[in-house]
Amino acid sequence: MNTLSYKSEYYKQIVDILKNLPNMVDLPSDIFFDIAKQFEFGYPERIKLESLIKKTYTILAIEDEKVIGLAGMDKEGNIGLFLVQEGNEYAKACRLLSHALERRASKKDLPYLFALQTEKSEQTFIDLGYEPFDNGSGAPHNGILAKQIEPENKIDISIEQAKEIKLNPRKKITVEGKTSVLPAFFLGLSSFFAFLLVSITIGKLNAGTFESVPESTYTMITAMVCVMFAAAVAFATAYTVRARRLKKEVLSMRVTNGVIVSLATTQEYDSDSAPRCAHVSLTYAYYDENMQRKEAHYKHRYYTDDPHFYEGQEIIIAHSNEKSYILHRCTPLKNQ
Repeated sequence: MNTLSYKSEYYKQIVDILKNLPNMVDLPSDIFFDIAKQFEFGYPERIKLESLIKKTYTILAIEDEKVIGLAGMDKEGNIGLFLVQEGNEYAKACRLLSHALERRASKKDLPYLFALQTEKSEQTFIDLGYEPFDNGSGAPHNGILAKQIEPENKIDISIEQAKEIKLNPRKKITVEGKTSVLPAFFLGLSSFFAFLLVSITIGKLNAGTFESVPESTYTMITAMVCVMFAAAVAFATAYTVRARRLKKEVLSMRVTNGVIVSLATTQEYDSDSAPRCAHVSLTYAYYDENMQRKEAHYKHRYYTDDPHFYEGQEIIIAHSNEKSYILHRCTPLKNQ
């Protein structure tokens, strides 16, 4: 069994759980009231329900591709969803869901997780380490259970870990966020159409059937292919020139290791709830030529639902003064 963040591919199973299983907590905030309202008249509208769920931190407990439980909390650490199927895996699913919420709360520097438990779920939350919340008045609130969250160890890079890196200038060097397959794709596509046009023209001339094609039609198609090919060549040339300029700039900068200290990823979905792209925003740390710790930010949109970044990831940084780049592809020299 494992836990993962909400995914649209499990939508039908999630709806069945929300509709048929009792929620183990009372609703603590408006966002969870709005989710509950979606089930007042049967099955909810998918776009509306998914929009609401994505405003919370909702995780799923998965066993053999089957959702057996889910839990969700708001930005303040209030648990508004906690539903688990009865059975042999009940206790394990509850424990995994609670641990996932705790990890999220720790990352967000929340001091507590709160649960407005029901009579039937009180013992479950007590077994998970929740206690009546004491707000400092000396009289614990028996209607609210809370679990104190230990702060997460901050990810960072120490001065002892910092090292300068020499790059092989003969190898390819690219900058993160400034690479694209589009120039090569358009050039390949336009070359294909140009080759196809030439082949058809030669074939018709050899077969003596070229006269059957209206001259205006042939002229229009030829012009379109020529314009497309010229635009693709210009696009690819501009991209190549920029890539060479960036490589030259990177080679003139100081190159060191760095680490991603924080990361936020927001998924963007199509109307059919299929992943369209991911907006990545991250902060990375490194040491400059004076061995002063620096932080910089990076944002980019990736047309994938699985960007290749994670907190604590070591990366290679090229920097000069206040300007810095994350290197996407490079080859360090051996025997440094």
